Amino acid sequence: MRSELARTVNGGRSWTTTSYYANSQIGWADLEFVNSAVGWVIHGYQGCRVDQLLRTTNAGATFKPVRF
Repeated sequence: MRSELARTVNGGRSWTTTSYYANSQIGWADLEFVNSAVGWVIHGYQGCRVDQLLRTTNAGATFKPVRF
């Protein structure tokens, strides 16, 4: 299943979407950026079957799972 996040790289003047493909029907939670390029998002929610922490280093164009 495909999930999407909206993203901006110009302070909100324009927006695009980026997709993440997962084998679940889980949504996004708690998106947080520490600067204009690096951020994290939780894919899932507490108590659900699947939850992941994902990281971006390119302003949300792509996200990769964080391994613990």
